[in-house]
Amino acid sequence: MVFYGQIAAYVLCMSVFGSGDSEQLLSALFLRRYGSRAWEFLERFLGALSRTELPFDFFEQLRRREYPAYPGYEDGMPTIYYYFVPNTTWGSASPPPPDPLDKAFVYSMDGFGLNFGCPLRLARAIEVLEQLSPEEQRNSRHALASSTKHLPSIEELLWFDVWPTASARQRVVEGTTKTFDWSMSFHDITFRVECKFRPSDWPRLIDGPAYSPIPGSLTKKARQQLGIAREGEINVLAVTGIAEVTDPFRSFCSEELRHAGNIDVLVYQRFVGQISVFSLCAKAAAEVAERIPAQPAQPFQEFYFFVTNRQQAALRSARRRGVGSTPEKTEVANLTELTISSLPPRRYLQEPPLPYRYELSRRLPSGEPIFEYVPPYLNPDE
Repeated sequence: MVFYGQIAAYVLCMSVFGSGDSEQLLSALFLRRYGSRAWEFLERFLGALSRTELPFDFFEQLRRREYPAYPGYEDGMPTIYYYFVPNTTWGSASPPPPDPLDKAFVYSMDGFGLNFGCPLRLARAIEVLEQLSPEEQRNSRHALASSTKHLPSIEELLWFDVWPTASARQRVVEGTTKTFDWSMSFHDITFRVECKFRPSDWPRLIDGPAYSPIPGSLTKKARQQLGIAREGEINVLAVTGIAEVTDPFRSFCSEELRHAGNIDVLVYQRFVGQISVFSLCAKAAAEVAERIPAQPAQPFQEFYFFVTNRQQAALRSARRRGVGSTPEKTEVANLTELTISSLPPRRYLQEPPLPYRYELSRRLPSGEPIFEYVPPYLNPDE
């Protein structure tokens, strides 16, 4: 029955939606993700998309990336679907600085959340957006229409789904000064939630523990935006990052919270969906964590890529050794960490995964890189 339902969904998507290449790509993605319900979700997305201003033509920017097979992995990696966002200030179109350790190196990187977007994340974000009042939608719509704010605004909207049992979920409307993003109210407590997306987190994935985030990069702005919580309220900093939670990152979170006395809880969610709750107050951590349900496996695509420039990574490594730059070890004092139960993501890979190699075959006028992926073992000398 499911098989025939999927066939019917395929015929409906392909016959009703259109025959253009981009339309077929989007249909294929929704069929893979939603099966027999693909047309239902696709129709809903297309309607919401038509009412949403973007800083680019979505269908012109829609892409599919396929990977060649290699011995032992005859099907290759799963196909990935994405759209390119021009002018985000991120991307390999900007050459890396002469000093490999210049902090500006983080901008010379291609990847999801930097200059590539996930159509399924966008679909869910604008679905959330249309559940809000017109006044609550205003700032988010302006952000989605901005090249530099488009991808971070998607991640802010996706935090709406983290506390589905709240009795009231309200997008906070900005006044003359920037305030926090969400108010999540329960019968006995309210979370004041400030959301931050940290694309500059990618070096923790690529460089590992050799890379130390800049002090204050998690909490500095949020301290002013959250203000002081009143009785019955908890200030929550909700951070979407890229790399996994490690001991150096725990130490970093502990230091950040120690210097941000008005931030009660830090909730860290990886781009692939796994959630950890940190606090210097065990009670506050429990209050927040117990209201986050167990998480499903990656709800969008099988994996997300960040294109590794191995030569630059090697230069950074050598430079750190040369200057004796190693992260200082700090103790995790009084830090409570609660991990939300979740199924593991199906895949989470940096790119190009070994043993793939890639070459930049060309760059479009928009700055978008077009890579040619080369399967391993084609040249025995390499």
